[in-house]
Amino acid sequence: MNTLLITRTLSFLPILGLLIAGCSKPPSIPDGAIRFAIQHDGREWHYDVYLPSNFDPDKTYWPLLQLYGPPGLDQLASERGLDAIVIRTGGFKNNFSGTGNGDYLKKVIREVRSKYKLRDKILITGHSAGAGVGHRFTLQNPEWVHAAAPYSSGSWTTPDGRYLMTGRRGENPVELPHEEVDAYLINHERENQRLGVKLAGLKAQPGAEKIPFLVMCGTLDRRWEFGKRFAQILEENGYYVETEWPETDHAIGKPPNSEEESARYNTRVIDFFVRMTAEK
Repeated sequence: MNTLLITRTLSFLPILGLLIAGCSKPPSIPDGAIRFAIQHDGREWHYDVYLPSNFDPDKTYWPLLQLYGPPGLDQLASERGLDAIVIRTGGFKNNFSGTGNGDYLKKVIREVRSKYKLRDKILITGHSAGAGVGHRFTLQNPEWVHAAAPYSSGSWTTPDGRYLMTGRRGENPVELPHEEVDAYLINHERENQRLGVKLAGLKAQPGAEKIPFLVMCGTLDRRWEFGKRFAQILEENGYYVETEWPETDHAIGKPPNSEEESARYNTRVIDFFVRMTAEK
């Protein structure tokens, strides 16, 4: 059963919230967030809900799931006319981003749906490990998703089951068919990733090709080349794809990245979702 922890706080610690939201030790609650606790897989997780500034309990909203990423998506949605309730969660480790952890995300969505009037499908976005979770959840659960905007993932699973992995610093990136991934990880002493990769290499479920994608990555991020490659493969498989390549490294919002370039992520996500939800 969900437990409401608190509705408002005067402090705002976005970086801490991005790192450990969803973990067993709850971070400080960002200003404007409503925090809920939820039991999953034997422990307590947390997620934050952001209501529109002009929230109407009788109105039906798009559930916008944000898995890591810069704060402020809720304010921007209200400003740009996207009727959405933003749900932020994280805490993705080890095989979590490899699997897409559909059971947890579905549980969160159902819980939020029990409290607010939501549309049948979700909008989903996320940065880094959140992008790994988000795009795999989308490909494996297309009946749940209306549009997806993952960015700066360290690895990607293509619709035909290939695995694109940036690699650790100093390693060359690899593009492997699914059947070769397990052996590669054993040879590179990545035992903790093997379960996730076995599930991550699954081919997309029927209907996933109907979901529009926005793929982004910073041009100064070593993940950029595979971000472009993932977008290319989506298009080759018949997906509608838009791209955006801000001039940033992986640490969005931190120096030396400019505020203007860092802001392109949230702005582009909301503008994409506004267009993809028009007259839906």
